[in-house]
Amino acid sequence: MSLEYLLLPRLQVQAANAQAAWWLINAAPVMAATMFAHNLGRHTGILPVGVGIVHHDAQLLGEKGKMFYGRFRPQQRRGAVYIDGDDYSSKNKHALSLQPTASCHLTWSLLLAFDDSEGLPGTAKVADFLAGARLAGGQIVDHAKPLPLSTGEEVRRAIRSGFWLIERQDLMETDDGDPLDALIRATTLRHPPKIPDSLNIEGTASSSLSLWRAGVRGSNRDGNLPETELSPGGESLVPAYRESWIVPTTLGYAPITEFADRTGAREGYPHAYAEPLVGLVQYVSVNRYAESPPPLWRHAWLPNDVFVVTQQEV
Repeated sequence: MSLEYLLLPRLQVQAANAQAAWWLINAAPVMAATMFAHNLGRHTGILPVGVGIVHHDAQLLGEKGKMFYGRFRPQQRRGAVYIDGDDYSSKNKHALSLQPTASCHLTWSLLLAFDDSEGLPGTAKVADFLAGARLAGGQIVDHAKPLPLSTGEEVRRAIRSGFWLIERQDLMETDDGDPLDALIRATTLRHPPKIPDSLNIEGTASSSLSLWRAGVRGSNRDGNLPETELSPGGESLVPAYRESWIVPTTLGYAPITEFADRTGAREGYPHAYAEPLVGLVQYVSVNRYAESPPPLWRHAWLPNDVFVVTQQEV
């Protein structure tokens, strides 16, 4: 299949959902971005076959200070409209109940890929969609002009800065078969697993290639690679950093009940209760990622009604 691309540059998203799962907060809503691209396709009449995500900036909304014992506390909201008595706190009949939330501001570019036999959606339809669209529940307050692109080389020239979000399913595979332990190890180890050769990170030994090969996943606040030490054996040792290039996020849902007709289901579709499937993604500089074509996320149904977004062949 030959592809054409439509770049949606510098989408500025205000107050997007940062709660990827009930126990997980981050600024990498990959599932939402993939469904955003699908929604654009439904509105314009031409469905994309994949979407690439380029991260430029993110700001988690919250506070961190002495009153929170140095911990980050997301900003919370309370409803302002009375619906029924159940909306009020059981401890204070004058206060609305708190619904825990976590939000963030995002600046992303999305690269939508289309089958060239279908062509690209019209720019007017795309503009109309973006005027009222939301990404991860956040309002799109500004964006640059959508840009049609024909080849991977044009994509590389058009996207000059930022970080691709790529899937790291390989880090979830362990000999003992415990993916949760693998996730914790990949996001907390001082010296994480090395980046596989298949990732094909560009660079030279005199620059930062050796650092990436050694498994660098940290940076300082300026976005630069950290200085490294050498072990007695001459291997690069990567210091621990609070910022991490590898993050867990929701990449699918698995049903825990049978699909059935239920009262209140959206648009009357069969409904099932589900649990989120959490995987790992990594931020890789667009200047170092040398794969062609660009890394694209696709949604798919797996056996047993499991829905996922992935960069793997399904």
